[in-house]
Order: sequence, then structure tokens, then C-alpha cells
Amino acid sequence: MIPAHFHEKHTETFFCLDGSMNMRVNGELLTLSPGDFVHAPARTIHAYQLESHYTRMVGLLTPGLFEPFFRILGDPYAGYVYPQTPPPFRFDRVLSKLNELDLKLVGAPPAK
Repeated sequence: MIPAHFHEKHTETFFCLDGSMNMRVNGELLTLSPGDFVHAPARTIHAYQLESHYTRMVGLLTPGLFEPFFRILGDPYAGYVYPQTPPPFRFDRVLSKLNELDLKLVGAPPAK
């Protein structure tokens, strides 16, 4: 699960398109199915996890901040077809830039 966190200046909205995802919002566990959404205003503690293998979701972070997050989290990929085994996410780089990303962790990050 993406660890519990909040944003001081950004609002995040999640839309489940396919599959299933679990969301924790202010301590409440919600299961999202296709068509469901969760709106987490600034300073709302939240976490999420994709629960089924082919879950697709849309996340909106406003004002925009997702592009820098994903540029830090992953490495560029030059191929035209995403690989069957994707490269690992680089949460170590995200953790080193928390303030730049308006990402405030609540508690310790999950164990590896």
C-alpha cells in the first residue's frame, strides 16, 4: 500500500476504472470498484493499494504535482510497449524529496 500521507496544499481525487482498489481515508477503509471515486481534500490523511492484477485508476492531484512525482519515482522508458516485468519504483528518491512534492508521511514507511 502507498503509505498513509497527506498534502498540505494539494487535493487528490481517485477514480477506479477497472479492477479493485483499497483506500484508507482518515482511518476508514474503503474498497473502490469501477466507477467509484474518492476525493481527499488538502490535509486529509489517505493511502491506497491496487487490489486486482489489472486494476486501472485515474488520480488527479490539483494543482498539478503528479508529473514531478512520477519523474522522481521511476526512470524513463524508451520502448513502445511497456515491459512484462516493469523496473522497480524508486521510493528512496521520493523519500529524499518529500517537501518538494508536498508529501507528508504519517508514521513510518512500510517495510521492504
